[in-house]
Amino acid sequence: MLKRIVPIITVCCFPLFTMASTPQDKAFTHDMDQFIQSTLEDIPTIPGLAIAVVKDGQTVYAKGFGYADKEKDIKAKKNTSFYIASSTKSFTGLMAALLDKKDVIRLNEPITTYLSAELFPEAINARQVKVRDLLTHTMGMENGPVTMRLAFTGDHSNEKLKELLQYCEPTEQGYGHYQYSNFGYNLYGIILEEKTGKPWQQWMEELIFEPLGMDRTTAYISKAEKGGWPLAAPYAGLPGNMERLYLEKKDNTMQSAGGLITTAEDMARWLAVNLHKGKLDGRQVFPAGLFETAHGRLAETDSEFPPFTREHYGLGWHIGQYDDYAQLHHFGGFAGFAAHVSFMPEESLGVAVMVNDAVAGTRVMNLLAAYAYDWWLQRPEAKKRGEKGRKEIAKRLEQVGKAVAKGRAKRAERTWQLALPFEAYAGTYHNDALGTLKVESTSDALNVSIGNLHCSATPYTAENSIRIELVPGSGEVLFFNLDGGKVTAFRYDDAVFRKVR
Repeated sequence: MLKRIVPIITVCCFPLFTMASTPQDKAFTHDMDQFIQSTLEDIPTIPGLAIAVVKDGQTVYAKGFGYADKEKDIKAKKNTSFYIASSTKSFTGLMAALLDKKDVIRLNEPITTYLSAELFPEAINARQVKVRDLLTHTMGMENGPVTMRLAFTGDHSNEKLKELLQYCEPTEQGYGHYQYSNFGYNLYGIILEEKTGKPWQQWMEELIFEPLGMDRTTAYISKAEKGGWPLAAPYAGLPGNMERLYLEKKDNTMQSAGGLITTAEDMARWLAVNLHKGKLDGRQVFPAGLFETAHGRLAETDSEFPPFTREHYGLGWHIGQYDDYAQLHHFGGFAGFAAHVSFMPEESLGVAVMVNDAVAGTRVMNLLAAYAYDWWLQRPEAKKRGEKGRKEIAKRLEQVGKAVAKGRAKRAERTWQLALPFEAYAGTYHNDALGTLKVESTSDALNVSIGNLHCSATPYTAENSIRIELVPGSGEVLFFNLDGGKVTAFRYDDAVFRKVR
């Protein structure tokens, strides 16, 4: 995907955040175990998952199922780290509230307090944009090059990202209107490092993970690898084919809009501290007022993610309902991963589900969360609704599998429409905004790479074009320009990459 893509009360020790064990908890564990096992039997394309449920300040459920990594024979457990993608925003939102309280980055200050207005195009009117707007998706601007480099290619530095602010464009909705994107959270990270000289990842460790005792949550993949943490690998499961995806997160693509790995155990702590407004293990870890800010209705939105609605947005939280119950949530998705994080304040109930699958993962995570909520809300139709949901997902998965197979078969029939031999297209291509892309040729293939992304090209139907899939599941087309019998550039949408060698 080339383009679119406060003073803190310090906790020195952590009382054990134990699993509750009342008869009701045991009954839930039995029923939830059975429901998950049945789900994995009906939808065998799911490699693995981890789930945490918190009720009345206690972890009542934290388990892993299936495989974190099938090739390495690593089972998914409650201490297995999963990538949570955009669910990261709920953490970034609280971090921003903390830094506002500490007078480091003030939410009500214009962004030009921290970055020169000259870095932005005049059409953006950067002086009117406040830091808070970045975190509520109301800043009225977007920037494909920044989000692409941070989430996908990893080709960036803070200085380079500041240079790329010249490519900001107004959003369709305009300033003051909600329009979801990663860019606002990315820009907050840029501002934070510019102001403090310390990246958002380090601030997150110090301000949130350490005080909460979330010792298996981090924005650094290298930390997990060095510590030998079990890590979930990304997959795309289709009927009869569970494909492991090559695109795995690295330190340079863990970004403030989607850049954390965590476990079911740690997510239980995160849910509990949000449900109880800063209190955890009997201690007031963070001031309660911070959560009034983060959970506040700061922007209006109107959308559905069945069975969950979205009516407002806070700092990293969608605010809506699950049927008639008030709920806050933030989901996440990336190649090979899906994450669900939600809680019901009035019911003192929260659920987190993480799945390492790109196809049915999102539907399965919401199915499991809905079943957990229905059970604790004592809804008699919980089991029936759950069974119906499983059948619907399985049926849809079959349809998706057939569509994918049909698409692949159709692409396999294509022939190359290139006017010149492969080696003529090989070379290094550059675009100031998006970076440097390389094309390498072999006797029977063209291999394309840009930063962390790479793939083998396949034929496309237009003359002098190729299809690439740098991000698994996202096919794109490059159109080469020829001049005097030589390849000089290629076009991708409205971006041109010039051949430099």
